[in-house]
Amino acid sequence: MPRDTSTVRTRFCVLAALASLLVFTRPARAFEREWHIGGGVGFASLPETDYATGVAAGIHAAYGLSDMFDLRLELMASRHTYPPIEVPFTPAALLLSAAAGPAYKLDVGDWIPYAALLVGYYAFLGNSPSVLGLETPPDQSPGASVALGLDWGPLPHLGLGLQIRFHELFFDLPSSLEQTSAFSLLLRAEWRFGR
Repeated sequence: MPRDTSTVRTRFCVLAALASLLVFTRPARAFEREWHIGGGVGFASLPETDYATGVAAGIHAAYGLSDMFDLRLELMASRHTYPPIEVPFTPAALLLSAAAGPAYKLDVGDWIPYAALLVGYYAFLGNSPSVLGLETPPDQSPGASVALGLDWGPLPHLGLGLQIRFHELFFDLPSSLEQTSAFSLLLRAEWRFGR
């Protein structure tokens, strides 16, 4: 019995489409067992306080547990001044943080959006408006942050990205009446290796 030519053509087209997918698609860029080391610069803000928005810098390291999850360590420092109220010169204060936690990422080609939940330690060093008769803040405390980011991989071992972090500090700064929040935005670059 002769075969129907439309069935033969359909099967040929399906096989040709599958073969073209195998031949012409780019290989998946898995990130499991891969290290990421990098840094970034940007700014940080303490919106519930009278401290000025300041310059921020950070370094980070991550290890790819799987295609979808990383384990991250983030170190960041930002510099803030207090508005001079009847004080001619007020030195700057530093907000330092060290935080670690898991990150969930979506591998969508060269663009990789991610979200991370980090817990760690924060320290506030330097000036305080105690010279104005206000209470001096505690020096250090635990804290937590949520990081949202977008990385771009122009080269196999190079990543460029943007990260926004929302920090919750478990202590009050003197010009804040409640628990202090912070916000940071960093432009980042990283080197990827080890897979």
